[in-house]
Amino acid sequence: MRIAVVGQGYVGLTGAVCLAQAGHEVVGVEREPARLEVLSAVQTPFYEPGLQELLQEVHGDGRLRFADSIAALPRPPDAVVVTVGSPQLPSGGTDLRDLDAAMVDIVALDPLPRLIMVKSTVPPGTSARLVAGHTALVGRYAYSPEFLSQGSALEGWRRPSRVVVGLEDAALRPTVEDLYRGVDAPWVVTTPTNAEMIKYASNAFLATKISFANEIANLCDEVGASIDDVVAGLGLDP
Repeated sequence: MRIAVVGQGYVGLTGAVCLAQAGHEVVGVEREPARLEVLSAVQTPFYEPGLQELLQEVHGDGRLRFADSIAALPRPPDAVVVTVGSPQLPSGGTDLRDLDAAMVDIVALDPLPRLIMVKSTVPPGTSARLVAGHTALVGRYAYSPEFLSQGSALEGWRRPSRVVVGLEDAALRPTVEDLYRGVDAPWVVTTPTNAEMIKYASNAFLATKISFANEIANLCDEVGASIDDVVAGLGLDP
């Protein structure tokens, strides 16, 4: 497949490199000039084990290149993966301006991609709003959140704990499966809103587990217990 990955931050660059390694023809779209300059020099703008070497491999083979806009691509992509940032606002809400701008550019493509997948972390209901606002997304849209961890991102893409895909149209599943070729993981196929909620709930559950473990560690210090042994015992509960 010809795939455009819009946004070359941590998730986007990892995804672009891994998709290229899987045999796809990939263009990483990055509008920030300084970051694009680094990428065009075949350098990673951040450190992730193994990423620099894999970037050089897939770029050298011609499977991955970079552009400053999706409109500038010489050939229309079969699929677009959106990984732009969605930072928190001072109000506590989510800044979706980059996502909205990317979607305007994508639906202007002619011909339209078969698959338009969002991986950015977005509040539940965002996908429904996007599809309602852009009729071109109907039958083409998927929401598939990422669960990458720094330090193990490449392995996290290839063998994640699960692949979550939110689809409104089940007919898109074969195209999504082609995009994720080579990824070994259980699949959860649901609606976009459910997929958005799974991502938020997973983030919240991780924070809860960390906070709980810290409290238990404090208690272990008080009673002379080993937090490592306690966590090992807790972790055996299925």
